Amino acid sequence: MVARIARIARISLVALAAACGGSSSNQSQPKKVVTSEATVEILDPVSFTGEAELAPSSHPILDSVASTLDGNPSIKLVEVEVHVADGDAEARQQLADRRAQAIVDYLVGKGVAAARLRAKGLVTPAADPKNPVSFVILERG
Repeated sequence: MVARIARIARISLVALAAACGGSSSNQSQPKKVVTSEATVEILDPVSFTGEAELAPSSHPILDSVASTLDGNPSIKLVEVEVHVADGDAEARQQLADRRAQAIVDYLVGKGVAAARLRAKGLVTPAADPKNPVSFVILERG
């Protein structure tokens, strides 16, 4: 039953993306976002160019996160966590903080209320080494 609900949610996300001008061609598949009770899980990585500038390739998945949050007003507060594991501890913390804030700023620019987002940089390895970003739901209402 849970798998069926997840499949329906993914189909709905694809339909929503198509309705908003997204493409369903193989070259430009909509990015995927899955919500659970505790997280907003992204199925595509977020990457950065240079220090804390979002790579353009990350915009579609973050646009999907913004749409997901817009469509789930019961999600009141999300912590945007960015993990940085290599380098000097102080420099890593500063970089992780700047990257987390860059994501928050991007989402706010897409219409997500700043009060619903909190940036948090972490100096630990990410659970998924290919994606150093996670979205943790701190409050529902």
